[in-house]
Amino acid sequence: MACVPFFVLFLTKALVMSDKDASNIYGSFTGLVYLTPLIGGYISDRYWGNRRSIFIGGIMMGIGQILMFMSGNSLGTAMASPLMLSGLTLLIIGNGFFKPNISTMVGQLYPKGDGRIDGAFTIFYMGINLGAFFAPLICGGLGDTGDVGDFKWGFLAAGVGMIVSVITFEFLKINTSSIPMEMQWAYLLLIINRQRHRIKKKHCLPIMGKWE
Repeated sequence: MACVPFFVLFLTKALVMSDKDASNIYGSFTGLVYLTPLIGGYISDRYWGNRRSIFIGGIMMGIGQILMFMSGNSLGTAMASPLMLSGLTLLIIGNGFFKPNISTMVGQLYPKGDGRIDGAFTIFYMGINLGAFFAPLICGGLGDTGDVGDFKWGFLAAGVGMIVSVITFEFLKINTSSIPMEMQWAYLLLIINRQRHRIKKKHCLPIMGKWE
């Protein structure tokens, strides 16, 4: 989660939690984010496949961000904390479905033994780092303004980014699915790289049917 400071500030300033409680929630969230891919990867391998798993994971994460937005919009009411916990739950489960499939998907961009795969992974991780740089600036800039009522806009920005990714994934039929804001730049660069190689060579990527 690229916007960790933003999330912790939301817990302590907007939901008025103690530092201890905020740390416990964040620690549990982080631990589960790394645990659920074991389950998501198993379901992907046995039943759904990469494409469906990433799509469902992205939808769940998009809904999770919207629930976080609703939590920020319900400050001072009894619904704020339940909405926040529900949003985190969907983010955790959704992450479990797409996280184990991302690197695998990049590895399937080119045929086995193709030297361009190294360049694909370089672009992939370069994009992640770019996204990790810009995501806190966007979400933090919109949400951490000094007014606790503005935290919701940071979550909304992340939710909009997720929804745009899902739409792009479906309409362009590219195996990039919806991913957290910090990873979206990686896939944009991969698309550019893909088109550049298509100009040089007609056959660049395997057909989508092999990723189903």
